[in-house]
Amino acid sequence: MDRKWIFIGAGAVLLALFALFLILRQPGGNTERDNKLLLAGEYADSGEYEMALNLINDLLIEDAQDQAARALRDSVIEARAQAENQAIQNELDRQREQNQELQQSLEQLGSNLRNQESPAEKEQRLRREEDERRRRLLEQQQVEDLISQGKDALGNGNFERAIDYARQALQILPDSIEARNLKNQAEQQRRDAESQQQREQREQRERQVESLLNQAQRELNRENWSEVRDLSGQVLALDDQSAKAYSLSGQSWYLEDNESSRNRQEARDDFEKALSLDPQDWESYYYMGLLDRDEEDLDAAMDSLVKAASIDNNQSAVWYELGVIQYRNGLYNDALKSFQKVEQLENDYQGNYFALGLCYNKLGDSQRALAAFEMSCSLRPDHAPSFWEAGKQSLNLNRTSQAINQFSQAVRIEPQQAKYHRALGAAFLTAQDLVNAEKSYLKAFELDNSRHDVMFNIALTQLGQGKASEALNWAAKAVQAEPNNAEYLYTLGQAAEMTGMLDQAVTSYQRAVSLDPNYVKPRTNLAKIYVGQQRYTEALQLLQEAYRVEPQNVSVWNNLGSVFLKMEDYSNSIKWFEKAVASQPNDALLKYNLALGYIEMEEQAKAVVQLESAVRINPQLWDAQYRLAMVYYALGEQQKASDIAKKLLEQNPQYANRADMESIIR
Repeated sequence: MDRKWIFIGAGAVLLALFALFLILRQPGGNTERDNKLLLAGEYADSGEYEMALNLINDLLIEDAQDQAARALRDSVIEARAQAENQAIQNELDRQREQNQELQQSLEQLGSNLRNQESPAEKEQRLRREEDERRRRLLEQQQVEDLISQGKDALGNGNFERAIDYARQALQILPDSIEARNLKNQAEQQRRDAESQQQREQREQRERQVESLLNQAQRELNRENWSEVRDLSGQVLALDDQSAKAYSLSGQSWYLEDNESSRNRQEARDDFEKALSLDPQDWESYYYMGLLDRDEEDLDAAMDSLVKAASIDNNQSAVWYELGVIQYRNGLYNDALKSFQKVEQLENDYQGNYFALGLCYNKLGDSQRALAAFEMSCSLRPDHAPSFWEAGKQSLNLNRTSQAINQFSQAVRIEPQQAKYHRALGAAFLTAQDLVNAEKSYLKAFELDNSRHDVMFNIALTQLGQGKASEALNWAAKAVQAEPNNAEYLYTLGQAAEMTGMLDQAVTSYQRAVSLDPNYVKPRTNLAKIYVGQQRYTEALQLLQEAYRVEPQNVSVWNNLGSVFLKMEDYSNSIKWFEKAVASQPNDALLKYNLALGYIEMEEQAKAVVQLESAVRINPQLWDAQYRLAMVYYALGEQQKASDIAKKLLEQNPQYANRADMESIIR
């Protein structure tokens, strides 16, 4: 058992013994008065301090000079204050433990984020932290001053002034234990000063007020807004200091229509009155936060929600809305803590796992983001955005099949959302499923024809399927929409080249290079066209420029080798081909090209090694088989040459150089 609770329990038992001691001191025990004193001690023993004080107050109303009753009253008030303080301390300890656990889980993440800060970001963060420290010090000083004034007022018997000071202090720091104790003490002393008639009238009024407030709450739950306001008005006619009545009225205005400026103003007026009367009303702070959020005053919204959470930190809705505001303010780490608090309180709170996923995504943790979005999907199987966000994380983690499934679910739920079809198309394209990628992009374009990137991606999928004419049309549309997009122009050049429109291809590639001098692909493709046109010097210049931009680009090395081969500079040709093969030793085409260089240098044995390796890697690289047969024939190994030729013609009877192969078959 917690030692703190042992201490409190022992203190309460002592109260009962104290009551018994007081009774035994009086002559003639076991009177009604004595029984009330003993019963009050037992109530205090069980923590029922208000019931104990009510019994004692009855005795004091009958005899204000009853010293035993007054002594027991003071002891009960002291015990109640200790119990309240201990309960608050226990809650603070529990929060501290939770925060420590949370801090440990976020420590590394926070450290990483700080390490990534630029000097300007660090300076801005430190300035914010210093401003926050100064603000807290100022608030603490203001609260201490108000409490001091409240204690002075209480000492002078001015209960209302003391309560007002306590309320002002609680408006600044709603979790101030000292201000709360001052308010409770002043209210108790005000009750103690009542006459019996005043007490009876107050208790009757309180019963009426409680009944009306309960009715108003029921009507609020039934969405009978005008009834709520009518009942709240009746309460205020009995007790114009009822914070709850103002709060319920404010809730009715807000929930009835929070888009109406009039409703928002009525609600704000009511919540401000409620908080002026009861600064510990977490609900009014919560709705004030929602009002400020609706009016885009995010700083004020965050301030109100922080106060609501400090008063009652077990309200999932408060933490969730606070997290939303923090996220919108770019405070992703703080938002993450708020949403994690919601998860602790209510792990199936609607929307919370989705919000957690968004935070993890902003903080660069794709694994946790995916896990959160997947939980959101399981809790909300008809929430398309959850599947969409999960798919994006899966794609980011190279889990392409999983992404396809998640995007497909989003499309199933909301088939008219173009962005879901675009995402599905991207996943299919990543998986090289060009047919389904094309279908998804075409559907996306049907739903939203304003996206130029969709036109471009349609062209890409069609190029990959060899549908050059269709690709040319879509690429042209993309370029027409964005004439200065180098990537679109490159794709247009590819489509034009595939359809034999070499002049158009050259124009597109040249335009792409002029727009982006560091874009290597249009240079290499343009160089290939020049090679085909025997413009070797121009081709070589383009490739050398490409090499300066990307000196580690294997495609550039290969094309340099091809140009030097055409220029009959076999030594340089072999140098570049060898460099390419060393980088990608399992690329059959690179090995084949290297073999061509060796053949020209009459290094037949080296050529055989590369050609045999190329054929093993890709048995359908027919030209490699052809060259291997011809090399063996030139080396006098006619049987090997014949066997390779026979195999080639069996596999590809329509091979272009069939006649050559037939001439060496034995």
